[in-house]
Amino acid sequence: MLLRLPIVWTGSQTDQGGINVKIRWNLILLLGFVLLTAGCGNGGGSVENGGAPAGPGSMAFQLDLNPLTAQPAASAQGIRSATIPPVPTITAATAIVSRASYSTITRNLTVSNNVASGQIDGLAPGYWHVQVDVYENANLIYTGATDINIIAGAVVQCNLLFDPVSQTPTSGSLVITTGLNPMPGYSPVNQAVNDILFDRPNGKLYILDGPAKVIGVYEADTLVRIKDLSLPSAPLSIALDSAGTGIYLGYSSGHIHRIDIASGTETLIADALMEVRKMAVLTSQYLMVIGPSTWDNALKVVNVSNGQIVSTKNVFYVLTDLLYNPLAKTVYSHHTGVSPTDIHYIKIDDAAGTILSEGDSIYHGDYSFGLPLRLINSGTRIATSSGGMFTSAELAANDLRYSGSLGYSYIDLSADDTLGKLFLLNSSGIQKLLIMDQQTYFTDLSVDLAGTPARVFNTAGSVIVFSVKDAKYYAKAFAKADLGL
Repeated sequence: MLLRLPIVWTGSQTDQGGINVKIRWNLILLLGFVLLTAGCGNGGGSVENGGAPAGPGSMAFQLDLNPLTAQPAASAQGIRSATIPPVPTITAATAIVSRASYSTITRNLTVSNNVASGQIDGLAPGYWHVQVDVYENANLIYTGATDINIIAGAVVQCNLLFDPVSQTPTSGSLVITTGLNPMPGYSPVNQAVNDILFDRPNGKLYILDGPAKVIGVYEADTLVRIKDLSLPSAPLSIALDSAGTGIYLGYSSGHIHRIDIASGTETLIADALMEVRKMAVLTSQYLMVIGPSTWDNALKVVNVSNGQIVSTKNVFYVLTDLLYNPLAKTVYSHHTGVSPTDIHYIKIDDAAGTILSEGDSIYHGDYSFGLPLRLINSGTRIATSSGGMFTSAELAANDLRYSGSLGYSYIDLSADDTLGKLFLLNSSGIQKLLIMDQQTYFTDLSVDLAGTPARVFNTAGSVIVFSVKDAKYYAKAFAKADLGL
């Protein structure tokens, strides 16, 4: 028995004259039929249901699948909508027959000229569920199902209706466009750059894109973006944990989350009860946070293992970035909103996470200071953007003593204690990377840069420079071997 079911497709398209034309197709879909044959004995077939009762029946398939490949007819105007799907090529069909308390039978049907045929014998009388899946290569494109009552000694026929299958995409497409790189030799950073974290031991860069709510993960030496970490919301601050396996996220709600780099799993770990403007990782257990940029600012130390606030200190200054030196057991920051500006220190007990003391340098304007603060000489000195250097020591009496000048002001600075070098981005509009000896502070090499230099990092084998041109970030990895290092 053959059944035909009209399926109506209606769409619209604008012709070349700008006229909106209604288009209507009638797709006549021949659904096929299943011929049921029941008889005594096995009918020459094998019993596949794991031991059916006496009087088994057979199920035969002779399905005309040509209507599934029919192209919708064109409209009277001869216009075809661009939304018409391509005509499929049927390559396989599979019948799945199941019933409670019986083994499921799966049979690959023979497909020839879009006709699927096959037979299953040895079925016990009663209702069986029949599903037929139609494939184009490995893609499932149509499926139909029904329930069939197998009756011994009778021929039963039924209708099988096919539905198109919407597949969840497992692959994507790539469109390539071309153009001239405005920064030859530099790689464009195809995301917003709100903050950059650097994991030198593992050679990774983590770039926060607040508008997109992602952190891009990059191989530092190659600047290859390997994956994104999705965020529930854009944080106010980020910090890499001491093991380099997770990133802390600080929010205006006071909540501190941690996102696992390997799995992308995000977990709430603490509530600082204030905006989390900046963070400094002290140890694997303790994290220092600073609140809103107001006078009488609060510093808090949070135990990340249990979420408890273990120490609090109010500081009568507006502080900026927090820079921790584990050698001196000191967190440094910079005053803003006061004249003269100064460097502030916070001494901690890293075993208990408690704040011991805080204060500023003894110079109060005798020297120029400025961000960013950077640790150099294996953590024994701290440098400021003016080029001025100060001691960094555990004992407060010996801390923040003036110890000379680099001779250059900088936009950013990165120290390589293994090679004994400093990589300095010169400021005052001079687009150069200066390579300096960390003992003599003599300049060994000067490298011209493009764009406006912004950040510098170094791995065991490279110096990575980020520059900005037309409000877009670019990056370049200079091999240390090519620099003669």
